[in-house]
Amino acid sequence: DFKLQRYEAAIEMYTALLKAFPRSKLGEGALLFRAESGYRLGLQQKQARVADKAAAWFDRAIADYEAFLKTYPESKSVPAAVTSLGFASYDREDYPKAAEAFGRVVREFGPKPGEEAADARAEECQLYLAECGYRQKKYDEAAKEYGRLLELFPKGKFRAEARSGLAWCEYAAGK
Repeated sequence: DFKLQRYEAAIEMYTALLKAFPRSKLGEGALLFRAESGYRLGLQQKQARVADKAAAWFDRAIADYEAFLKTYPESKSVPAAVTSLGFASYDREDYPKAAEAFGRVVREFGPKPGEEAADARAEECQLYLAECGYRQKKYDEAAKEYGRLLELFPKGKFRAEARSGLAWCEYAAGK
């Protein structure tokens, strides 16, 4: 059902799997895919401009991502779950929570001095960390994070967005 984009049916199936196999490898995948299904339903409702339904699906997805991270802290899917928690929170317009998740991805899975990123998601998370600051009108903080993106990922694919973000921060701050 998930691959067919029948997310509500997928959520029912994953919920049944979680009841049958709560702390198993099967339960681990079911919880993560249930969260992802809820997130995708939130995106669909957001695109359809049904804000209250979108918010409800995002809230459900966020709760499932948080439950996953609490229940399976050693899972190899933690970077993906933290990233998805960030995007679900961002789309829910909970920018402080989104920034916390994006920051965690960069800190724990991003590049260390002198080496490449351990996780490909780190660069995009750094961009969205800066965007969270901008959305909250914290322009100095956002500018710092855009600059950090350029520093951490000098050959990255989001260089243009970071430079543009820096310019918008200066404009918004009246500099």
